[in-house]
Amino acid sequence: MKFTKHFLAMALSLLLFTNCGGNATSDSAASDPKNKWTDQDKENAINNCKFGYKGKDEAKVKQVCDCYLEKVMKASPNPAEQSKIPLSEATKISVDCRKEAGLEM
Repeated sequence: MKFTKHFLAMALSLLLFTNCGGNATSDSAASDPKNKWTDQDKENAINNCKFGYKGKDEAKVKQVCDCYLEKVMKASPNPAEQSKIPLSEATKISVDCRKEAGLEM
């Protein structure tokens, strides 16, 4: 149940960004000239990610959400097209980032 709740929050965050767009800023994924993520897009992504982990270790949540943002930016250089990321890939991103951070569900 907890995994489902957190996964749904992460999937919802993907959908919430589909109407965003703009110019890229720093970060390794943002160095791609095709990347259209703005600072506001990134902030929205991080805030939505954190929402799904209320009550968890803040340092680990930050690590998970930073990882998630980086991988989502690579998978979808245009935030307006995040909904095109296959569910299986979004799930893998979420699971991999939680493992990297050591955040158990």
